[in-house]
Amino acid sequence: SVPRGGIFELVRVLKNLCLERGVQIEEQTPVSRVEGGKVWEGGRFWNYDQLINSLDYTRFQALKGRQLSTRKRTCSGVALYATLEEPLPLPFSSVILPDHPLRLERDLLFSRTTDQSMMFVNHYPPHTVYPKNTRATLSILITAPADGRFMTLEDGWVGAQLTRLERVLKMPIRSMMRSSTLMDPQFYASWGASGGAIYGDARALWQVGPFHTPPHRLERKVWQVGTSAHPGGGIPGVLGSALMVDMMIREGR
Repeated sequence: SVPRGGIFELVRVLKNLCLERGVQIEEQTPVSRVEGGKVWEGGRFWNYDQLINSLDYTRFQALKGRQLSTRKRTCSGVALYATLEEPLPLPFSSVILPDHPLRLERDLLFSRTTDQSMMFVNHYPPHTVYPKNTRATLSILITAPADGRFMTLEDGWVGAQLTRLERVLKMPIRSMMRSSTLMDPQFYASWGASGGAIYGDARALWQVGPFHTPPHRLERKVWQVGTSAHPGGGIPGVLGSALMVDMMIREGR
């Protein structure tokens, strides 16, 4: 199921709830370091009772004066969002797998460009998930190496993935796009994940899922949610791990 208005409606509801309860939200405020029970932004600082961090774990450690990790990373993504001239004969959600999934996994682990990626296609006819939209919308999410690259719709690798998608779905998707925007690994890296890695550093098989490190609790008053913690990045993953941390704080763990 999808919330009416899309998954970001969850963030809007939470933000409005915070504002109604008197929470002060400091947007566009770059944090320079975390030290001595304080969060610093240049010459300003805030004391904290509990600090909940959603940056990549290695980025957060750098704010505490430690070196960035040089471990292999998990995947990043390329997200193409578009409005369409007319709806397509597609379901709400589709998954396009590569011919060789293990090759994709290996390429992502070593931050190499892969010839065939995994793609998620979300297609919403007008007046459905987005009630005010008069046109169909399409999002294509492409699994990419976490190399922090800048890409455009004209990028050769992006074009090759879209050509394969059109071949698999048997429809000229790009010619039906009215307007579009693209988010690349550089975009995701700017939001706190090293190289744009969605799940942070790659882990050994026995550390996957809820067993990987870092844990949700990093120090007595410091918690980790989102990209490096279970269940991972993206709005559902961040909210899921935040709910887990909220439960642990309430239980006094």
